[in-house]
Amino acid sequence: MVISFRMVGLSIGKFGLLFSALGIGVGFGIRNVAANFVSGIIILFERPIEVGEFVEIEGKVGRIQTIKLRSTDVIVDKEGPSLFRISILLNKSSKAVRVRPSWQT
Repeated sequence: MVISFRMVGLSIGKFGLLFSALGIGVGFGIRNVAANFVSGIIILFERPIEVGEFVEIEGKVGRIQTIKLRSTDVIVDKEGPSLFRISILLNKSSKAVRVRPSWQT
């Protein structure tokens, strides 16, 4: 293989650099997928939030419709269904706060 690259005039070092850059990009992409997957497992087993609860995410208040492994459907009153990453619900910096309806107090 090395001989065929040299015959064509290509350097192995350039291919190594290209594949290492691609590997870093794929690694960053997989990191977000893995974070959402792990967060989904945490929510499904620990149940810190449940279907039907009201949450505030990014300044929008809505009701959780479904919880899936990588995302959660939240119904926002004026906008309809919105899809949020699971990790945003567990991240304290996202200000995902439970809102208790007045009939539950």
